Amino acid sequence: MRVSIILIGLGLVLGFPTSAQAVDPDTKCESDKIKTAGKYSGCLMGTYSKAVKKGEVPDFTKCDSKYSAKWQKAETKAGGACPTDGDEAAIQAQVQQCADDLVAVLGSLPPCPGGAPEVGGACWYLGLEGESCDGLCNALGLGYDPATAAYAGTGGSLPNCDEVMDALGDASDAAVDLDCGLQGAGCAVDSGAEFRLRCTSVGTDSSSSIANISRACACQ
Repeated sequence: MRVSIILIGLGLVLGFPTSAQAVDPDTKCESDKIKTAGKYSGCLMGTYSKAVKKGEVPDFTKCDSKYSAKWQKAETKAGGACPTDGDEAAIQAQVQQCADDLVAVLGSLPPCPGGAPEVGGACWYLGLEGESCDGLCNALGLGYDPATAAYAGTGGSLPNCDEVMDALGDASDAAVDLDCGLQGAGCAVDSGAEFRLRCTSVGTDSSSSIANISRACACQ
């Protein structure tokens, strides 16, 4: 016992790491986020594997739910000390895109429900005027896909928005970036004026809706 105490004391004096030394909150948060992203990737690939084997449409609901809970827990526990904050959706979209790309390289993505077009590794649908992506995806029995933002929304590009709209059969003029106030509608079309737009004043989200505007939504 005496020898152990002496060794521990020597370690503290010399700066050797001991079990009593706590990891800095920012380092712990970064580590937890990396682990969470890795587990999310594994969950997505596992779900894809089962879907391909059974010829079904993959359901990522459980993966998304676990990822969100773990990510928010890491940020809350760190108390604002994370190296990055509020990046849950952005990282989720990147991991999802990576999983989609890998599956596409290995063969092909499972068919989209309802025969919807597949663009950029996601299944796309055009909502009704004033309908949110949450409302559209839920009505189809599906969930919101972060690709809505990452591919054709504020995380994507105007060419991607046009590509999605073309696939959805929209014949309006080319998309332009617009200030939509506090509405993160992303890639959409103004049915009355017959022109495509991409709301860029705030980040694309799942809940925004604007009268006379039909959103392009990725659902999974």
